[in-house]
Amino acid sequence: MFYAQARISVDFIIDNIPLFLEGVRLTIFISIVAFALSTAGGLAVALLRMSKSRIISPLVAAYINIFRAIPLLVFILFVYYGIAISFELQVSAIQAGILALTLQYSAWLGEIFRGGIQAVSLGQGEAALSLGMSRAQAFIRVVLPQAFRISIPPTGNMFIGMIKDSSLVYLIGVPELLRVSNRLA
Repeated sequence: MFYAQARISVDFIIDNIPLFLEGVRLTIFISIVAFALSTAGGLAVALLRMSKSRIISPLVAAYINIFRAIPLLVFILFVYYGIAISFELQVSAIQAGILALTLQYSAWLGEIFRGGIQAVSLGQGEAALSLGMSRAQAFIRVVLPQAFRISIPPTGNMFIGMIKDSSLVYLIGVPELLRVSNRLA
């Protein structure tokens, strides 16, 4: 019964293609920038989490646990309104959305990268050291490429999730695809 009443206006869609494309462009922009930043942050989080320091490792573990536990919607609202109120800063909605996505996804990607690094056999690093490489060279040339290969599938899943989660910045006024669609509806 419902399907018989639904009508799709192709002319309406065609007339508003520029608005839809602008929304898609902004969604992709937010996702790519936030994902690039969270990838770099995630690698830093992974390395700091694996630190042997009794101070740094627990602090980073707390960061991971807190940011993975906070719902993204609540965190986006907190970053946008909380930072503006607490620190009297002018933060645009796009900047707040990117910051919130970056901070939360850095925690998730940090665990993915840590798992990838720990999945590489210790013998690989030891073999590189026996060839005369320094610890840093062995990590960068031998361990890290294998860890990234292991981490590619879950990292791809996280990027897809970020594209979907970027629609939540709609609530703070970013004119991405969901907001444009709701305005036109």
